[in-house]
Amino acid sequence: MIRICFHGAESTGKSTLAARLGHPVVPEFGRAYCEAHGTDLAMADLLAIAEGQDAAMRAAMAARPPVLLLDTDPLMTAAWARMLSGTVPEALLAYEKAEHYLLFAPDVP
Repeated sequence: MIRICFHGAESTGKSTLAARLGHPVVPEFGRAYCEAHGTDLAMADLLAIAEGQDAAMRAAMAARPPVLLLDTDPLMTAAWARMLSGTVPEALLAYEKAEHYLLFAPDVP
């Protein structure tokens, strides 16, 4: 199985592209989390988001698709931790990484 993870800022087209490529997609767990809990995120929230994202990826992997698209991953949550608190807990870096990463530039209309 090849996992391809999309990284980048909001509204750069990650979800749109993932939905159009015809492969299974693991959606962004943090989006639903923030809709339910708000966007004033503490480190405990970021750790919960990373855990939820990883659990969703593992559940999708159980079907063993040849290609799995990840709309984000815990590594992006680590970047948010750095931006919001200036630190990155080791737990956020310990999650399994995708085989490939595509970084989306914030240059779409």
